[in-house]
Amino acid sequence: MVTPTDVETKDGGDGASPNRSKDDNSEDFDCFLDGEYVMDIFKTRVCSITGVSRQGSGCVIDGRHILTSKNLGFGIGDDYVIKRMDTYDSRPKCVYFTKYADLAILQLNEPVREKVPISQINFGRSHFQIGLLHTSDQSSLSISEIFMEGKHEDAVHLNGIPGSRGGYCGSPVVSKYGQLGGIVVGDVHPTEANTTLPHMIEKPCIKVMPISTIMYVLREEGFLPK
Repeated sequence: MVTPTDVETKDGGDGASPNRSKDDNSEDFDCFLDGEYVMDIFKTRVCSITGVSRQGSGCVIDGRHILTSKNLGFGIGDDYVIKRMDTYDSRPKCVYFTKYADLAILQLNEPVREKVPISQINFGRSHFQIGLLHTSDQSSLSISEIFMEGKHEDAVHLNGIPGSRGGYCGSPVVSKYGQLGGIVVGDVHPTEANTTLPHMIEKPCIKVMPISTIMYVLREEGFLPK
């Protein structure tokens, strides 16, 4: 089980820092990227996942593993249908989950080339969440902006506002420099298309698992070298 103490010992505490961590393999950027450009970077890395409980999204992180939310409903060793930009993958298996942190890891049968640059989430800044929203006849990549306001009360996750649309559970949270900062987890409270900003802010925050904790889990569980 990942505990706040474990995370602080490994990653320095809050999972959000203006400084780069040793896991940050991103390039230097001189300016913010717009949503369309960021979505183009992640279009082959974001996937739609159909779990036992619900449909959501996920993100290929290292060429072999997909990060998503346990909230979608997974069982160790079971395989699940995912969709990546109109192409079905060969049903990756769930190799790890933790209810405490609401994180799940699926493993692809065959490695892919897509890897992502990562960076810690900075409080007080806007980020993007990107989901591959799947219906019976089509899939569409969708992006929305969220504001990262601080730590969640459980001291493990981070808070983002406003609430998400349905299908974003498990989706990547990406900085405006195009770097993966975390994964949306927990219950997602949909917002309506005509919801005004003040009413959106009043809605419950989304929970985000920071990349520092995710990297800690990947190492401790043997998916990445320590």
